[in-house]
Amino acid sequence: MKKIVLFLVLSITLGISPNAFGYGLGDAESSIIEINGEKLKIKTVITPEVIEEENSQFELKIQLLNSVSEEPVSNVGYHLKILDSDDMVLFEEYVFALDEFLFLTFNPNENSDFQFLGDKNSQEFWTSSSNSPLSVSGPVFLDGGIYKIQTSVKMLNEQDVKISNNFETILIIGEIVPFQITDEGKNYDLEFITYFDKIEDIIFDKQLNSVKANMKFNWDENSIDPIPFVHSEIYLPYVWEKFINHEINTFVNGIQVFGLVDKSQEEQIIVHFLINNKQLKTLSSQIDEEDHDKFIFEIRTGEPIEPISGTSKNTGKDDAMVNLSSESDWKVYFWWEPTGELLPEDETTFNIMFHDPDTNLMQKNITYDFFIYQNNEMVNSQVDSQTPSGHDLKEFLFESEGDVQVVIKNINGVDTSAEFAFYVGDESQKISIPKWVKNNAQWWSENNIDDDTFASGIEFMIKEKIIFVPETQQQKNENAVIPDWVRNNAAWWANDQISDKDFASGLQFLIESGIISV
Repeated sequence: MKKIVLFLVLSITLGISPNAFGYGLGDAESSIIEINGEKLKIKTVITPEVIEEENSQFELKIQLLNSVSEEPVSNVGYHLKILDSDDMVLFEEYVFALDEFLFLTFNPNENSDFQFLGDKNSQEFWTSSSNSPLSVSGPVFLDGGIYKIQTSVKMLNEQDVKISNNFETILIIGEIVPFQITDEGKNYDLEFITYFDKIEDIIFDKQLNSVKANMKFNWDENSIDPIPFVHSEIYLPYVWEKFINHEINTFVNGIQVFGLVDKSQEEQIIVHFLINNKQLKTLSSQIDEEDHDKFIFEIRTGEPIEPISGTSKNTGKDDAMVNLSSESDWKVYFWWEPTGELLPEDETTFNIMFHDPDTNLMQKNITYDFFIYQNNEMVNSQVDSQTPSGHDLKEFLFESEGDVQVVIKNINGVDTSAEFAFYVGDESQKISIPKWVKNNAQWWSENNIDDDTFASGIEFMIKEKIIFVPETQQQKNENAVIPDWVRNNAAWWANDQISDKDFASGLQFLIESGIISV
């Protein structure tokens, strides 16, 4: 049997709302159907999510839940069907859950008949429970692709269910397809992984230097509406020079799309296709009518690339900020133009570049979300940003001074982020006081530490640039005494009754009076 990867993608319930669906990796919930006055839903779980050839057993658990209380319903009789994407019935039986789980184990084989290891009840339903699953061996889950799990409730609370009901959960079993390509007299071993339907054929075009994989697919809007995304991966050997030393462009049915190219692995290049529902609908309107029954994944070699290194060579800016993303999968360069100090009401252009963290090569075809926070409040949000070149520009005008944090996240649909912090305004007038300094201010306002201790501590933190206050003229005054209003300010600030700016005015007074020397 081929090695396959399980990927539970979505569920659709045929009942009250035929277009409603839930999505989850490894489990899915249906929409709600009312049976005998009770609102119910089905939860389906299949494990493992990844299966190797030597461990080909599937475990399928089905649970009926009260949609209001989320409490499971026990002692339920089901009519269970498993169908393929063409609605051909592969498995059909009546099964009874002795407790809250209908639990079956499947051992796929190519025998024409199914074999069961379990017991039947007086109604001739096969029985199962959490501790005693029904074991089934036979011709189901033999290949990757789409499988429909249909469950109809036939018995509930020891009574027959007369109302028609049908819960349908769609399982997508991904398949690893190994194949070999001959190019210029050399053989290259590749792998294609689809987390959707079966791949029908794979073609190498020597003229275009492209690899295509064809998959059966219905591009009608009603068919793609419940699909959250289509995901696949192509694994290329690192020794195939025309791909490692060239850009790699990704296409769906001849239309260029954004794809993630990972060249950080030692032995393989991984090209990811992740086409979300919005992109599927856009592509549906652009694809030729004769191709509306297939999904064509394609990669092509692009322009030659040469390794480059160094911040200035990559960005043209020596002062670019460079951060590694939270998952260490991207090196992100960030700077602004005009260079120098950022001031309110200045028109600013932010530059963002995405690089491979290992090769330091700029990566193309990037999607990401972009957020700007100033003084802990979001002032700009741009989701689903796209940059075909890998170098993007964002224009923005700040209306006020303050600390700024730029957050770049969800890069190519992956939960990873990079953050950049800076200040907008005259740096000499900057106010920045760590929150933990409030403890010192509280203790001083309560006379737990004396004036000299408080003043010397503040003086040290200003000199060490832990605290930033506006530049202030100072004078020598060896006999100065801290007035009560400064102590009151400290107490109010420690209790969040006044702002950092108000507290900073007291610090400026201490500098002007010579009590603090900076």
